[in-house]
Parts: sequence; structure tokens; C-alpha cells
Amino acid sequence: LTLTQIVFEYEQNCTDTVELPEIHRAALAGDDAALDALLAAGVDADERDASCETPLHKACREGHYTTALTLLSAGAIPNMRDGLGLAP
Repeated sequence: LTLTQIVFEYEQNCTDTVELPEIHRAALAGDDAALDALLAAGVDADERDASCETPLHKACREGHYTTALTLLSAGAIPNMRDGLGLAP
């Protein structure tokens, strides 16, 4: 892949909303009960925010081990890159 293709892929998959998606707020807070409810309701474990981060990026960065495991168990992709090209 060229750099242009990579950037285009990220831009196509990022949300354009400024507000943080609910599943991201749960992952950031390590709120496993809220996360379980969201996943059970069908929310995508790999939903991206405006910076192309996934909930797994936030859970890992904040050190929420059980939250990260829950996301991985729900099918989160462990090597999905954010807008800077970083994986969780």
C-alpha cells in the first residue's frame, strides 16, 4: 500500500462526529458493565472515532485490562491502526 492509500483508508473509516461514541466512553472509563450492554446491543467493537481510534486503543492506553479482553472476545481487531498509524 502507498501512503496515499493508507490515508484514504483511514479517512473512509473514521467518524466525522466530534462527540465520542458511547462505546469509546465505556472503554475509556473501564466501564465493563456498560461495555457488555453495548456489545450485547450490537454496537461494533471496532467502531472508530474522529481520530480513527477504536475502543481497544482507549482501553489499552488507559490500562483497562479486562475491558481490552472483553473487546477482544467480542471480535475487536487487535492490530487495527488509528489515524497516526498506531495499533493498540
